[in-house]
Amino acid sequence: SNAFIDAGVNALLPWAWEPEKLGFWVNLVHCVWGIGAGLSPLIVDASFLIGANDASYVLWSQTITALLQLSLSFWLFTVPAPRSPD
Repeated sequence: SNAFIDAGVNALLPWAWEPEKLGFWVNLVHCVWGIGAGLSPLIVDASFLIGANDASYVLWSQTITALLQLSLSFWLFTVPAPRSPD
């Protein structure tokens, strides 16, 4: 269902705003979608850790996921911004 929402929002955005102003809203939708995709494994792991189950293995998966996300964010800061066409 999330894929249908994302595809639906992407399809409906050009009807709501002019194409010149569309870039900000499409970037905002993808930014929010990316933040949710990054936080969802941590939220699921945290729910296992809070629960009454023996979920010590989840701590390792949560740590590995956080380290991978951290390393990707450091890499992202080194990527140069694209040049605008002149």
